[in-house]
Amino acid sequence: MGLSLGKTNYRQICQTLKLVYQYKNMTRSKISHTLDIDRAMVTHIYHYLLENGWIEEQPTNLKKIPLKLKEDRLFAAGLELQPEYQILTICNLGGKIVFRHEW
Repeated sequence: MGLSLGKTNYRQICQTLKLVYQYKNMTRSKISHTLDIDRAMVTHIYHYLLENGWIEEQPTNLKKIPLKLKEDRLFAAGLELQPEYQILTICNLGGKIVFRHEW
């Protein structure tokens, strides 16, 4: 069972998030060209991601403004295991350490 938002499907949403994450200057028009989907569909995906807190608010009239993911929406965890100690570190997308525990 996949997520569907009318004509938008889960795959298109994931591909859009991936492009915004990988390329810092990704705009809605570049996403449309890269994914070969209509600009209106990209705008629909943009509003969905904005409503659900995945991307930050951008001026709506300017199409060339780069999209930006919210840094505190996704996290990466790293675990270092050594015989003498273990360290768990969790960072946000910006690389800021939000949690660290040693034992």
